[in-house]
Amino acid sequence: MRYPVVCTVILLSILLLTGCGGDGDPTHPPAGTSIGPDGGTVSADAGRVTLAFPAGAVDDEIDVGVEPASSPPADAGMILARAYDLSPDGAQFQQPVTLTIRYEDDQVPVGVVEEDLRLCKAVGAAWQTVPGSVVDTGANTVSAELTGFSMYGPGSPGGSGEAQITLAPSEITMPVFGTLTFDVTIEGLEDETVTWSVVEGITGGQVRGYGIYNAPAGGGVFHVRATSVENPSVFGEAEVTVATNWGCPEEPPEPAYELVWIVEVPSIFQELIYGIAWHENQLWVAGMGCIMHWTDTGQYLGWSGLGAKPDPDGPGIVHTYVGYHTGADENDSPHPWLLDGAFSWGLAGVACDAVGNVYVCDYDYSRVQKMSPGGTLMDIWEVDDPLSVAVSPEHSIYVVDHVPAGIDNLLRYTQAGVHVDTINSFGEGCDLTYFHLMGFDQGGEIFLSSRFDGRAVARLDPEHEYLGSSVRYGDGMCEARGAMTVDAEGDIYTVSSTHPFLFKKFDRDGWLLAAWPTSGPGYEDPRGIGGMTVDGYGNVYATDWTNGMILKFQPADQ
Repeated sequence: MRYPVVCTVILLSILLLTGCGGDGDPTHPPAGTSIGPDGGTVSADAGRVTLAFPAGAVDDEIDVGVEPASSPPADAGMILARAYDLSPDGAQFQQPVTLTIRYEDDQVPVGVVEEDLRLCKAVGAAWQTVPGSVVDTGANTVSAELTGFSMYGPGSPGGSGEAQITLAPSEITMPVFGTLTFDVTIEGLEDETVTWSVVEGITGGQVRGYGIYNAPAGGGVFHVRATSVENPSVFGEAEVTVATNWGCPEEPPEPAYELVWIVEVPSIFQELIYGIAWHENQLWVAGMGCIMHWTDTGQYLGWSGLGAKPDPDGPGIVHTYVGYHTGADENDSPHPWLLDGAFSWGLAGVACDAVGNVYVCDYDYSRVQKMSPGGTLMDIWEVDDPLSVAVSPEHSIYVVDHVPAGIDNLLRYTQAGVHVDTINSFGEGCDLTYFHLMGFDQGGEIFLSSRFDGRAVARLDPEHEYLGSSVRYGDGMCEARGAMTVDAEGDIYTVSSTHPFLFKKFDRDGWLLAAWPTSGPGYEDPRGIGGMTVDGYGNVYATDWTNGMILKFQPADQ
């Protein structure tokens, strides 16, 4: 016959109370145990239960209770005779408290391999394996670090030591609004289907199919769970710490980049300068009706006119190319596209491929134009409303085709202009509608800028499946709006649209890496950053359409 067992410990002394029940069997009546900020150890049930409190685990003295579980959930894989209620129930600790429970060899359930025993927590009518718990088969103990009190016991939930779900990573710290995809390993179950949830509910974020977790706007410690559909008592869990200091300093940081040079765009091209691309120490900038050509040291080389006019004799477009010019004045060379008024005001995105060919989005005339490195027009592709363009590491040309009041299309072409794919669905968890193409990292991940669930950046794998999103909108100076780009390492560059105006560099998960003012000596607070690009050396270039300027910033430690 088993009776309740309780041990009373007061700070440095342990008072063991024993007595006799009415039938003469020994009992250990319940009693309280005081633990303070200095920590201590609680031992109960003749040493079968040990709780080790490190210093700082509690702020104030608490009374700890250890009693055999009164109504443990039934589970053939659990050693219910070694299940305990720890009180105060729901207590939370500043530092993890280690719980160790000892069992006997003959208590291991039939069908359970001893090596598969773990410390488990009762959650509702089921048992859950405590993340990080371990078994010592030599000492016949299970142990784990706890952050709070509840009902715990040793066993293998589900009645079989073979059934197990494990999430990776099991613990992680991430920024608010960050995104992470968990890997799940399932053992001992025929049906490997799982359902995903956040234990704390919507306040702890959201987890979608395939284990894609979106962190909430507020910080805290949350738990992501994958539960077996075949056997709901079997599930895996990961602990996520969401940090509130996600990377937006209250004061502007020390500049991580410094302004190297500013150049003024020739006056006739100053309006509507947006896109900018770099290739082998040369820059290409989309201006009013032309593409301007510069060195990355700020030397102006010339421009290429990409004119077109409607065909007066019938439908369609007659393409009129006016060539490469080294002059900046409209009187320096013949400009039929200027004279007849059919030149392109709407040049937007610019990109270069590996050999230096230049691709330009012309949304006014529904086309993408391709030039050689020397400025010769090579091809024109018809696209309804092209906004941005980028070249993948595999040399495919991607174009965003804007669809008013609909879902934008991501178009893929060969370098010869052959259309390969139209992509407007990116898998579960990605509800993008309006977006721009920022570029690719060296592994082929695709980066899109948008406004999606409060985030600014969405990432796709090379097969166009959603990987996650990051970089939060809002919070004043850390608004991630305006021009955005990505470098080969997957670092993200943005600019804020409110004072103080800052460029910001984030890693792909949304952690702030650097920030620096958009202004510099003799150049204050530009309000119209239209385009950004990063060269192969880490220098950042930006176009300022309000002032008709091109800016270059280099890392301050160079």
